Amino acid sequence: MKSPFKIKTKSLVIFTLIAICVFVILKTNSIETIPSEDPTAFAQLEKAISISKFNLDDGITVLESLKELPDYTEYKKNYILARLYEKKKDYKHAILIYEKLLNKNYPLKERVLFHYAQLNALEGNDSTALKSFNKLLRDFPSSKSVPQAKYFLAQT
Repeated sequence: MKSPFKIKTKSLVIFTLIAICVFVILKTNSIETIPSEDPTAFAQLEKAISISKFNLDDGITVLESLKELPDYTEYKKNYILARLYEKKKDYKHAILIYEKLLNKNYPLKERVLFHYAQLNALEGNDSTALKSFNKLLRDFPSSKSVPQAKYFLAQT
């Protein structure tokens, strides 16, 4: 017969190994893992952002002219571009950009999903908005956007 100490020790070792494996898997697939950026591309993006603070149209023009950016910088550029269209109240254009960004798994995904849902609600696309807010609640339960998503869902 095995002693209770050996059984507890063995269980603890197995539990620890499982926890480490889960942590490694989640960490390597985490949307919190931020890819490195090319300094030149990053500087171009920062310049465009600065311009957009003074003039939305000029900022949009500069952002749209940026080509051949690394994947993550391109993602950020498009997110900022969508936000600028949103500020201009050009919701249809912003929705199209957010829609393209939903397939990527980067740190801004939670915000992309929230803005996508919110703009669809404003445009009267209630079915899409409901699905998107529910996806936000399911995929990002600790998001800062959860209270707003729950508020919207309660209103419908």
